[in-house]
Amino acid sequence: MASPLPAFRQACLVPDHTYRSVYLIGSSNPGSLDVYYINLANVNAAKITLQTQETTTKQWNPDLPKYCFLPHDGGTGSSSVTAIQLGSQGADNTYMATFDDRAKSAGRVFPIPGIASATTRALAVSGMYSDKQMLSVYTNGSWVGLRVDLKDPGSFSISGAFNVSIETPLVAVGTYMYHGSNRTAGYSIVFNSQGGGTVYKASGEAQDPKSFLALEELKDSNKLNMTGIELTNSSVPVSRFQTAYIVDKSKSNTIVVYAITPQTNNMTLTEVKVSSGSIPQYDGSGSMAATYVKDSIVVYTLASNNAPSIYVFDTNAGNWNTLTVTSEQKMEKSTLSLVFSIIGWSVAALFVAFVIKKFWYCFEGCFRCLKRSKKNNGGSSYSDKPSAEESPKLQPVPLEKVDQRPDPAPPIPQYMASPYLSHFAAPFPESAADPYAPRVEAPFPGQVSSPVPQHAAYNPEIQQYVENNNSITMMGPGEQSNGSVLTRPYWPTQSPPSPLPSSVVQYAPSSSQYPPSPRFQPSPYQ
Repeated sequence: MASPLPAFRQACLVPDHTYRSVYLIGSSNPGSLDVYYINLANVNAAKITLQTQETTTKQWNPDLPKYCFLPHDGGTGSSSVTAIQLGSQGADNTYMATFDDRAKSAGRVFPIPGIASATTRALAVSGMYSDKQMLSVYTNGSWVGLRVDLKDPGSFSISGAFNVSIETPLVAVGTYMYHGSNRTAGYSIVFNSQGGGTVYKASGEAQDPKSFLALEELKDSNKLNMTGIELTNSSVPVSRFQTAYIVDKSKSNTIVVYAITPQTNNMTLTEVKVSSGSIPQYDGSGSMAATYVKDSIVVYTLASNNAPSIYVFDTNAGNWNTLTVTSEQKMEKSTLSLVFSIIGWSVAALFVAFVIKKFWYCFEGCFRCLKRSKKNNGGSSYSDKPSAEESPKLQPVPLEKVDQRPDPAPPIPQYMASPYLSHFAAPFPESAADPYAPRVEAPFPGQVSSPVPQHAAYNPEIQQYVENNNSITMMGPGEQSNGSVLTRPYWPTQSPPSPLPSSVVQYAPSSSQYPPSPRFQPSPYQ
């Protein structure tokens, strides 16, 4: 399986603003500067993402050296990513590119005149204040000072370095310290091709546009104790706060790490011992880039067969890790726009459906009200059949065929008779000659009863007597029925009419036993 790591012939590594992951920057093709982000949260499952590509200038060259500027140490500075391509002699191809917001968008490009025929191996960070960095750069046969503001890379400044009289450098590395003002102080350590090295004190003003960098040769112990170490042309500097590192190829073709801490007046270059892990192989035939995150050194190599690799070396534990990197696709703006568009249209469709549903319920309710209004006014409707809302769920009980008349009601007890009688006219036809003629009964004092016609049945659901599905009479207030007798309340009057109709049978309770009460009113059916 092919590695997702890009094969850069000239690349630079730089930590992000948290110093926990790194950016890998290089040119895979002419006219393009590619920015990759490598997430090192889990060194056993590192993930790489192509953040952006800068293609506004055609000067990006895969074979020209690249340098990445460190962010403010401690994660308190800008989250921008800034890189510089060091051009060749006599060519206008030295450019700086800065990418804001953690390289999530295309960067701004600035040409840098005055820096040419330089190499990243002779570039040392010797001062840092806020987002401003001071670097010692060997270019065009002399040392100069380069000041860069990471918040405004276009305002870079270049000036000559003072008191410098050294031979051509093989590699240079820097250390720096933090101060509460814009005064910076650090060290530039320069190694020559003869196997020696010199420490220079670097100081300057971060805000002064004039002389902001001075390299002063130390009077005491300025010559490094190399402890027998011989650096090669493959050596890569890693400038850092207080302690600087050199990553190089050993005599056994493996990667080796050296350290120096001039702030402690220890002018000795030492090898960082390895205690565990497989030491990476490197024969120097390809390219190499390095940086640091927290207490580790991150190394990128490209072998002669164009096979890229990345390693992490813990400087405290002395442990090497070879990273297995997987690709993590970045969601582009077009993809994000598509996703948000789908979500937006889905929400809009749900809202429209909700509104339509509410309006439909409202329209349906108005239609039903209009339909009821037409029926109540005798108007026509779409159907003569009542709807479920207009009639009870239970329909009238169907009538059964009656072959015989019901048995006559039992005689009324004599104690219910009284001379103080009211009258009640039977509401139905009756015949005295008929033994089954209807009669009025009073099942309890204060009420009269009227028989129900034959072939009629009482439907308790609608409180009606029905015959052949037609309503005969509606029960009134206080009326009762047992299916054959309709009982209606009444109250006796003081003087009954005389003579009484022969068809009326009258009953009334005894006045002494049942005294009158003003609460009762004559029945509307009397």
